[in-house]
Amino acid sequence: MNLSRRLEQQHGAGDGAKYLGRDVRSGGGDAVAWPAGAGGSTGSALVARAAPDGHTVLVTANSHAINPAVLRNLPFDTLRDFSAVIRLADGPFVLVAHPGLGVRDMAGFLALARARPGQLNYGTPGVGTGNHMGMERLKLLAGLDIAHVPYPGAAPASTALLAGQVMARNISGAPFDLAAATLSVGVTKRRVP
Repeated sequence: MNLSRRLEQQHGAGDGAKYLGRDVRSGGGDAVAWPAGAGGSTGSALVARAAPDGHTVLVTANSHAINPAVLRNLPFDTLRDFSAVIRLADGPFVLVAHPGLGVRDMAGFLALARARPGQLNYGTPGVGTGNHMGMERLKLLAGLDIAHVPYPGAAPASTALLAGQVMARNISGAPFDLAAATLSVGVTKRRVP
């Protein structure tokens, strides 16, 4: 009996989880993708309704664990409806700033943010994503007042940064080529929860 595997991709272009899923899929199986957004909860809901036969695999990011705390009325229970199989990757966040901001390192970014409370903003791939939580943690630890601008995925958030619509963005996973058109001002040394 030949049973096919389904690899469910819930993240859009430019998102590190999408690249990881592509690498996992290279082993075979059918990839199924749907629009990104809602911190991946749309895709998680589809997988939660799939037959529990071990042939549907969800490739997700840390937002899957964060969503119950930040989104109301999820149509699934993260702990009950899913079984973790493997941790695929772990990496740092890189804080990048638009060149027009005029900062060259983390000290410069922090100094500017403190000198201009409430005047700077940063973009993320959505509310409750690891990128959002990482920036909120930085704001808390450094005492910053910077506005969050959520986008429906990594690609729109990166496009907004390149266009100067947001002043900073922290990136994770695969889209490090974004750093070539912006200024990398800081990198986390430890894993960000």
